[in-house]
Amino acid sequence: MLIDSLAPGARLVYSDMRIVTEAGDLVSDTYWTFRRNNHTNFASLLLANTVTGASSLFERSLLDRVLPFPPRQGNVYHDHWIAQVAMAMGDVSYVDRPLYDYVQHGEAALGHLRANAFGRFSEPVHRRVRARIEQIRRLGLHFGWRRLYFDLYCRIVIAARALEMRCGDALAPGRARVLNRLEDNVRFMLWLAVRSTRRWFGAMETLGRERAMLVGLLWRRVFVAHKRFRNLVRRRPVARSAQVTPAAPATNAQESLAPILVDYFTRDGSTLMMRLLASSPQIAVEDVYPYERKYFAYIWRWSNLIVRQDWPEDGWGASSLGTLDQFRKTAMVGPPPWTPRPLLESAPGEAEAERWFEAVWGEFSRRAAARTREDHGSQAPVLYYAEKHMNTWLVALEHLPPLKLIVLLRDPRDTWVSINSFNELRGTGGLGRDRAGSYEEHLEHVLRRQRERLAWIAGLLDAGEVPVIRYEDMIEDLPGVARRLEQWLGVELDPAGAASDRQMRFQHVSAANPQASLGRWKTELEPRVAERFARELGPELRAVGLEV
Repeated sequence: MLIDSLAPGARLVYSDMRIVTEAGDLVSDTYWTFRRNNHTNFASLLLANTVTGASSLFERSLLDRVLPFPPRQGNVYHDHWIAQVAMAMGDVSYVDRPLYDYVQHGEAALGHLRANAFGRFSEPVHRRVRARIEQIRRLGLHFGWRRLYFDLYCRIVIAARALEMRCGDALAPGRARVLNRLEDNVRFMLWLAVRSTRRWFGAMETLGRERAMLVGLLWRRVFVAHKRFRNLVRRRPVARSAQVTPAAPATNAQESLAPILVDYFTRDGSTLMMRLLASSPQIAVEDVYPYERKYFAYIWRWSNLIVRQDWPEDGWGASSLGTLDQFRKTAMVGPPPWTPRPLLESAPGEAEAERWFEAVWGEFSRRAAARTREDHGSQAPVLYYAEKHMNTWLVALEHLPPLKLIVLLRDPRDTWVSINSFNELRGTGGLGRDRAGSYEEHLEHVLRRQRERLAWIAGLLDAGEVPVIRYEDMIEDLPGVARRLEQWLGVELDPAGAASDRQMRFQHVSAANPQASLGRWKTELEPRVAERFARELGPELRAVGLEV
């Protein structure tokens, strides 16, 4: 039946379906209850899918353009990509009657009514209002709008660019014009605004995504304007529009900045600690949220890379260098890809990597110090440069240049709760979850790393030479933490300014407020997981003064 309905020029055909339960009970005699089907409008198909994979049949030749599937972006499924490729290259046919039953089982990713009622009000008003107030309280007013830009608009644009690359030489007439329309400009926003009115006339095939994308684009403009304004008035602007004066050459007499490494696990107050350090005019910090830029680690690794004698990375070799203006391996750089290296030979016992590091670090220090004085409007000498660092217990610190180490400590159970809450609120799989095959694998990885780190911290506490900053102290007594670090570093810090950035809290705090983040595991952690933490980390928890 499907193959007979494949019209001339069509690359794919699909049909309606009945929705039934696992017991065979009829839920709906058509898939199209609230939404209107679409198999002719390419722009609408880019915004929202109407082709279900189980009900479709397409030409074998289409596979050459379909495969391999692009990396998944959000909640996008293979049938949407196949349908987009088919309509980009030709027409799509539709059989307007159900040809099979679709069993909606209890664990279905998207239920039929949920998928088709998207954008309609399926809950009472008071519940929707309460849920929205709670979201604003926890994430900030702009969070939902931010997701409309990144999770909807950017995802659709990425798919459009992928279609251009796959089907550019075989696009059907008019398709290129539709793809090129998806630009972040005023003309596209006007197109979205006009198209949003189609729902008033019953055209609901896009689930109202024109309006959602328009809100996301407006949010981006408001956010950029707000950020520029904040950069003008804040004491340490993130960026300046003024012309940068070329730097003078470094001199041997110049002092290099002493590195401060803030060792952290994740979700343990590292961002607040970096803001506290950045409040001093004598500590250079690239003051860009979430403070993950690591110049010291980069320069140290580079200086050791240049003296490395082998390059096991696949694909790295002399031909990878290209020319001075050509990068054939843009994602890779390795040691000088040849041996021997007469011009780089060093005397026996010479600390060659250290000398390379000193040369580059001296230049970086001079530039970082000058920018820090400019940002603070201060002539005080800049003494330090601070950055975050993970897995410090695995590093032989005696092989590094002289540095200051600050170690952060939070109850691992609260860390685990915060990781999962942060990912759930933002709809992401970050903080290690995306690299694990399952929840249990992620938990096993975290337990193993926490066991090693806690044992290391226990040794530091016994030695008493490195400041171990507890998370609860930062939340309950940040001025006290600041005084402790001021005495250790010999600088002045501004704890009130560090804690005053509401924008940072909205972006970063997953609890209702910072105080509510203390001891979350006692009420939010599953009992079986809490028992596993106590069983597997009990000695380590006691060694660092945490209850079991």
